[in-house]
Amino acid sequence: MKPRPARWSVLVLCWIALTGCTVLSGLPGASPGAAPLPPPRTPPAVVADQPVARPLEFRPVTAERSGSCDSRATNAVTVARDSVCLILGPSALTVRRPESVGYRKASLGQWVVDVTLDSSDTRVFAEITGRLAGLPPPRNELAIMIGDPPDGELLGAPAVQEKITVGTVELGTSGGKQGARALADRVRGR
Repeated sequence: MKPRPARWSVLVLCWIALTGCTVLSGLPGASPGAAPLPPPRTPPAVVADQPVARPLEFRPVTAERSGSCDSRATNAVTVARDSVCLILGPSALTVRRPESVGYRKASLGQWVVDVTLDSSDTRVFAEITGRLAGLPPPRNELAIMIGDPPDGELLGAPAVQEKITVGTVELGTSGGKQGARALADRVRGR
């Protein structure tokens, strides 16, 4: 299998944040018994419990191939900058009413968007990630989209390393605070 394009390493790092793992070794407060890290300087900008205009879809990746997807395919999405076509399974989770959508500056300085799932969606998300963890690539990847393919917006397709039981999905962004605000607005359907 060919090496993963750069987009995958960034998404895998974002997915690590999703698992609730702490990737803080070597930072102040990371050693056992040390004082906890101070809270982020920038408070999250949150809009709570509002329905989204276009649902947030979580779809397992069943295959990938080089090049663009066939324009008639209704279960595929092209990752243009990497020239990869992801073939997607049916929606495993559709989030229409997240508990909250917000953006903030994360502890390592990157701006992120947090989507907090309700308890029912959190249980389904844990089941999905539990099934995908341990499968070989690309079948262990979970596409996160706003809307349905082929017209939906692919936010990422990170590899699932383990069952994820936390109810907050953290989406990495580019473009600093403005990029995070714009992504949060798109997730909310604005």
